[in-house]
Amino acid sequence: MQNPSGPRPGDKVVRRPRQSEISPVHTHVGRREVSVRGPTSPMMLVYSFFVVALIGALLLYLPISSTEPGFMSPTGALFTSISAMTGTGLIVVDTEQAWTGFGKVVIAF
Repeated sequence: MQNPSGPRPGDKVVRRPRQSEISPVHTHVGRREVSVRGPTSPMMLVYSFFVVALIGALLLYLPISSTEPGFMSPTGALFTSISAMTGTGLIVVDTEQAWTGFGKVVIAF
């Protein structure tokens, strides 16, 4: 008994692509205009993160923030500022010994 869904004797398979399958597709891409979003841009979140990190680093860089005489190292101040903002808890210097009360307040905020 033959399979009813299979090919039958004498069947011929002719494979020809349809005209729509072989013809080129033409699309028009218009010129993209740059939109000015202003203060509603999602990048404002990134910009504000950097601004707050720099302000914190500048405040920690001041001599009033450090228990040692003179300025704190810029990389230590920036690292401590970003670490305090993100809540990672990573520190370059011991917080209790290296920072004054003003420096601890800056780190807390």
